[in-house]
This record gives sequence, C-alpha cells and structure tokens, in this order.
Amino acid sequence: MLAKGGHLAGYLVPDALVDAHTVREFPGLRIYTPNTHGTGCSFSSAVATRVASRAGTAAPSLAHWGDAVAEAKLWLTESIAHSGDLQVGSGHGPIQHFAGLWQRGGLQTRPSPAQVAESWWHDIRDIRTDTDELPFIRA
Repeated sequence: MLAKGGHLAGYLVPDALVDAHTVREFPGLRIYTPNTHGTGCSFSSAVATRVASRAGTAAPSLAHWGDAVAEAKLWLTESIAHSGDLQVGSGHGPIQHFAGLWQRGGLQTRPSPAQVAESWWHDIRDIRTDTDELPFIRA
C-alpha cells in the first residue's frame, strides 16, 4: 500500500510504501501552489509505468515498487514545482507533466541538493545511532 502525505498539515509531505513486514518512507517538502489538480492520478500512473519498466516479465518485487515510487515522487515534485508555468484556467490548475522533459530533454529526474542530503542522512541513520550510543560519546 502507498500512503500519500500530500493532505497532511504543515510543510512535510512524506509518503510511505507499506507491506506486511516493512515500511519505506519517501520524505518530501510541500510546494505551496494552487496547481495540484491531477496529482494522485499522475503519481499512480508514474509509479505503475516505472514498475513495468523495471520488472520486465517477472513479478515486481518490493524493491521494484520502492524504486518506482522514489522516481515517480521526484518527477511529481518537479511537475508540481513548475505547475505555475502553464497559466491555464483558474482555481486548482494542473501540474506541469512535461516540465523536466522540456528542461532536460530527457526522462530521468535529478534529485535536488536537499533531497540528496536528506537521502544521505536517512541512509546512514543506523550508523549515526550506533555512533551516538558509543560509551566514549555518551561520556
């Protein structure tokens, strides 16, 4: 199950991929814009597309799903950030689905520096916890 955080209050909008044994979190920061129409459908389509492209003919593993969610979240964040570029309609406008494609001329989304730093801190969380618990540090 993919639990979305976009409707949470505040500036943190984490998502989580949950199965019977594990939870994989995908941190995110709110982008303040009224142009969020279609985010759910666009996100689920992007995840499904990424899973299909990774899994080939095999049944997708949890790793396939996690990687697909991470990539789709980067793309969606970029699409929301550039949603104001469209300047269409009024109220809750659509996201800019092609922002990255038009800027980069390619499909791969690059993480922002903040996303890289957050990912690194997350990846070394266990090492940091173990280090903080060393007797020398505690003393």
